[in-house]
Amino acid sequence: MKKIRKFSLRSLRNKGIFRFVLFFKEMKGLYPQKVSFPLLLRLLSGLLLFFLVPYGTAESAVFHLSGESSSFSLGKCLFLVLFPALLLSWGGIFLLCLHSARQKRERQRLVLHLDFFRLLSELTRLLLKHPELSEALREICRHLRHEMDAALELAVFRNVSPQEGTPFPRLAGSSLEEEGPSFLPLLFSYDMVPGLAKSLSEGTSSLVSAETLLFREGFRKEDLQERTPRSLFSLPIGVNGKWWGTLMLLSEEASPSWSDRSCTQLWEVFSEILGLYLMRKEMEDELREMATTDFLTGTWNRRNFIDSAEREILRSQRHGHDLAMILWDIDNFKNINDTFGHPLGDHVLQELSALALKGFRSEDMLGRLGGEEFGILLPETNLSVAKSVAERFRFLVEQHNMAPSEKEGKPIHITITCGIASLKGEEDSFFGLYERADEALYRAKKMGKNRICTEEDCSLS
Repeated sequence: MKKIRKFSLRSLRNKGIFRFVLFFKEMKGLYPQKVSFPLLLRLLSGLLLFFLVPYGTAESAVFHLSGESSSFSLGKCLFLVLFPALLLSWGGIFLLCLHSARQKRERQRLVLHLDFFRLLSELTRLLLKHPELSEALREICRHLRHEMDAALELAVFRNVSPQEGTPFPRLAGSSLEEEGPSFLPLLFSYDMVPGLAKSLSEGTSSLVSAETLLFREGFRKEDLQERTPRSLFSLPIGVNGKWWGTLMLLSEEASPSWSDRSCTQLWEVFSEILGLYLMRKEMEDELREMATTDFLTGTWNRRNFIDSAEREILRSQRHGHDLAMILWDIDNFKNINDTFGHPLGDHVLQELSALALKGFRSEDMLGRLGGEEFGILLPETNLSVAKSVAERFRFLVEQHNMAPSEKEGKPIHITITCGIASLKGEEDSFFGLYERADEALYRAKKMGKNRICTEEDCSLS
């Protein structure tokens, strides 16, 4: 019986030693600043078992050999030692469970953020991959729908600002496939969700219920099937401090994981990346327009006109289609500058370009070749039709008043002289076509100006 008791007390003492060693093993892989309170409780419970149990055992043994009674009995020893040790041990275990749950939530948050950063990297790659804005936005919406949990449909709307009031969103890209119902209305309006326009204009994302969008006119409940949109997440997109548009995400969860506060900054980073991309696209468009457009008249400049004409000539030769070129020059333009001044001469060039842009087809290629000389390329047009078109335009210019509207007085009328040439077979080129039209123009000016001359008229003379 004594051996069993001795063995039991020794096992308690060894358990205390084990916990003491276990504490230092766990402390070995931690920084000194990272000591957790649950580990300290486990250390105290180990110290109680290590020091108090041998003390109580020794005192009980001395009184037992001497035959005297002891107030510090073995039962009291076990109670005073085991009860605090167990209390501290279970308290440590409880705190460890709380600490473990907190670490699990933190790990899930970190994993979510890592996935989000990976998604941002992939979206940035898609933006740089596609030169066209509409194609890039479409690929982004489809990729987000595939990667994000519980995402049903995504769309990017671009704001069309009216004179006053709430801007009207126009669809710029969507994850919608050819088949399947559309949960998000293509003719979306910010007025469909109360308070949405105000929060987005302030640069704040919004998560609202999707019930206001579901049962609109023309939407059938049968289209819902097993997946029902429950929330609408809206992310504003800003360019140069202005509200450019909105990214809309429909989710089948009322509160998806990617819409909580911890992801708000990541969504703002994505909005800034998209805004920088849109700003770069606007700058590229401006630079492209500056490189290809005449700044005074708004028509193509000489270089862009020649490049586009060469491509159109190759296309017409490949398909065997007709093609004609008209060159025209303003008659006595130097007298207008000398009489009325160069500002009014610039206005005459702008007014003439506006007449040409309105009078010709949208597929015709108009360019300013230098000074007061213009050229236009007419696809799918033979020489006789081009002559009729040139005569109509010449008459329109002759009848038009070129004086500025704010300037009162005598009206200003100008005349133009036109030379016309058509494409000749597969061996012809732009410079050959341009040379023949220029010869016809020179011939018309020599014959008295304010008239039209074709390459055939030159060959007959």
